[in-house]
Amino acid sequence: MRILIVGAGVVGSNLAAELSMGGHVVSIVDDDVRLVRELNDRLDVLAIAGNGASPACLRRAGIEDAEMVIAVTNIDEVNLVICMLAHRFGVKYKVARIRNEEYSGDNAFLKPEELGIDTIINPEHILTSKLLQILRTPGATDISSFVKGQILLVTFDIDEGAPIAGKQLKEIRQLPNTETFLVAAIFRGEDEALVPRGDDEIRVGDHIAVIVGPDALPTVLPLMQKEVRQPQRVVIFGATMVGHAVAKALQDHMEKVVLIEPDMERAEEAATELLSTLVLQGEATDLDILREADIEHCDFFMALSRDDEANLLAALMARRFHAKNIAVMAQEPAYMPILSSLDMDVVLNSRLAAVGAILCFIRRGEVHMVTRIKESEAEVIELEAAEGAKVTKKPLKDLDLPEGSLIVAALRDDKVVIPGGDFQIQPHETVLVFALPEAIERIERIFSSRRLFRRHQ
Repeated sequence: MRILIVGAGVVGSNLAAELSMGGHVVSIVDDDVRLVRELNDRLDVLAIAGNGASPACLRRAGIEDAEMVIAVTNIDEVNLVICMLAHRFGVKYKVARIRNEEYSGDNAFLKPEELGIDTIINPEHILTSKLLQILRTPGATDISSFVKGQILLVTFDIDEGAPIAGKQLKEIRQLPNTETFLVAAIFRGEDEALVPRGDDEIRVGDHIAVIVGPDALPTVLPLMQKEVRQPQRVVIFGATMVGHAVAKALQDHMEKVVLIEPDMERAEEAATELLSTLVLQGEATDLDILREADIEHCDFFMALSRDDEANLLAALMARRFHAKNIAVMAQEPAYMPILSSLDMDVVLNSRLAAVGAILCFIRRGEVHMVTRIKESEAEVIELEAAEGAKVTKKPLKDLDLPEGSLIVAALRDDKVVIPGGDFQIQPHETVLVFALPEAIERIERIFSSRRLFRRHQ
């Protein structure tokens, strides 16, 4: 597919790298000459310096031959104009990153189709939903949903005292009600990602990914931690779009919600709108502010400001005061492994969230959804088995699945099934697969009825 990306920031450059490696013909436009030069040197793409909202510049970048345009500049209105121009040029698919709820929300005055846009990606909305899901799932460090929420991928850090620690997977299978979930992946140390087998042991310090249906979560949580306790006291640093939205969603359901915001004007605006939230104007590194927020009794501290360094310092202060769980939002992806190494429970990045959402739209056809686990390149892929696909011909135990892959769940008759060796996938059945990078292409091929998967055309 020929794809034109406008905006070479973190989102655009990551998309360009992913798509060019995936066999797409990619061109990218940005007004930053340094970024353009770097992309031309580093990637197999055509990078052009210029104004992405200029028809002449878009022509130079090949918009007349493009099948898809992705507008990911930092300005919503520019992204809207780019997609409107792409519509006039006859581009088949148009994707825009939009933060403003007036354009992207359920009550938006203009609908995406009226603007010539096929899909809008709102990274702040994605992060808000993820944080709220994590809060509702004690002990989880990340959650992704598949098949319209009927299957969940939940990740946990295994701490000392967790009932599951020290047990082999085949031992866990012998416990009551364990047929309702599956350990899909084990991450050990900095680089080791394991496709788990029966003899593998869950160890303290492991980071594990579990596939489970929402109804079975109450069975899973007590195995992952010593004590399952729903958070009731939440402290949020940063009245950003995400911070404000999380406080609004929680304020009437929690015992106490506190929002700390350094900017006086933003703090006053938040206090006016969030009537059941205690809004404090000040820095989250100020001891007096933290004491007023009652940080010592905080169940969940969330550093959600736009300043990565301030978020890091605030999170370290919260850890010093024994906040039970800490979530940190990083603007720069490079900070994520550093934050994880500092024992932060949840680390999020809005730009990478946008990349993931856009990749899900691009990898259409048999692939419905793709989720990366942790900071690794391992993926959980939601696929539909095509009519005549190789994967539908034999039971799982007789399939020659690529090394580094595991079929972890299926949806049959609207019920989540954790498949065993005798399970045979039916045509048009939705299946979840865990795959390391080297296995992804072969997995996509055996689920397709065609020789070449669509995204490589």
